[in-house]
Amino acid sequence: MTFRLWFDAFARCACAWVDYCTVLLGRGVTVSLAVMLVILLLRRTLFRHAVFVRGMLWGLLPLCLFVGKLTCIYQTHTGFALLFGWHDFCAMHLWFCWLYIAGILFVGIYLSRQRKGLKRHIRTLPAATICGQKVYVSDTAMSPFTAGVFRPRIVLPAQVVENFNREELEAIILHEKTHIRLGHLWFYLLWDTVRMLLWLNPLVHICVKYFQTDLEEICDWVTMQNGRQSPYDYGRLLIKSMKAVPKDNRNMGRAVAFAGEQQYRQFKRRIMGIADYRPYNRKKMAAFLAFGIVLYAFLAGGIVKASYPRYTVIDSWTVYDQTGKHVLVEDSEELHSAVHIDEENVYVDMEAFRELLPEANRKDDMAALFFDGFYKLPGIGGGGNAAIIDLKNKEQTQVIPYIKGDKDILIWLFKYL
Repeated sequence: MTFRLWFDAFARCACAWVDYCTVLLGRGVTVSLAVMLVILLLRRTLFRHAVFVRGMLWGLLPLCLFVGKLTCIYQTHTGFALLFGWHDFCAMHLWFCWLYIAGILFVGIYLSRQRKGLKRHIRTLPAATICGQKVYVSDTAMSPFTAGVFRPRIVLPAQVVENFNREELEAIILHEKTHIRLGHLWFYLLWDTVRMLLWLNPLVHICVKYFQTDLEEICDWVTMQNGRQSPYDYGRLLIKSMKAVPKDNRNMGRAVAFAGEQQYRQFKRRIMGIADYRPYNRKKMAAFLAFGIVLYAFLAGGIVKASYPRYTVIDSWTVYDQTGKHVLVEDSEELHSAVHIDEENVYVDMEAFRELLPEANRKDDMAALFFDGFYKLPGIGGGGNAAIIDLKNKEQTQVIPYIKGDKDILIWLFKYL
């Protein structure tokens, strides 16, 4: 019996967590759809030739993960109309919440297997020092690429090592080192995380190629600036690298490749970006980067400020019937006069308490008093302390050791996570 009670409590807590997480992430999906459409529009129009701005636009996407707790969803007509419906849908279709969580696990496992497969492949490759840089040489005909977040490794195909001159190899290696220095491998990991959590948004899967193209163009510009290469020579090197990659072996999985799989339009766009290259002022670019970091920090802080906290305390006391579904007595001065609570027990003046109950419920076997509670979001999740009052008790004052919600590890985790 004890195991059954524990299992029922665990099941209720798990369902509450699944419902809560799905509501938050589902709202993120809705907002991210609008955000990504705006990003796609801006990168094709206003910022078509602004390489660094286009790359920075994608930073708006991770912020969508945290919009599910905005107070405006509950406190404004617009927010309620646009985003509250997802709450009702999840409440009525708990099976879909479980399906959403299963989708997160599936996408996460899929992306993780891609990364691990590439990592295992790199481990089998021999290491070599080329142009003063440790690289790994592959006999497979593929584009040069870099993989690994914590320990980035540069991989060059043997045919590139053998057929490209030293100057060309230095440019390719500089390009890969620039990816590492700019943190692009971390950005890819962040994109995969967003892609996993917001998998229901089709644009996070479709736009991988656009995200990659924008990062590649940034890397091209920085490489040309640091390597003092002309757009003509750099573009020629890119085309030469593309010719060395067979059509059936260009997808490098979770890696950043110098000339990876490219559709004609994306490759044309990248060549045009190289042709548009103009030397930039490093100090101005550093200032622009600092401005972008401050801007995103401000937006993130604004979202947190305009959102509900981790949990909200419920100061009121409420008495429910023995089923726990119907409210018998709302918080009032009369209820506080009839009931006294200390650190261990609830003391109930039974005569005064029965007077507060509706006439139809005074002959019930028991009632439940809830106090010092909390909720995660209005109408979603919650817990607190509870005392079961025996209405058949003949004593003038009933002393009841109450159930402390924070003593339940499941409720405690739900409250603070």
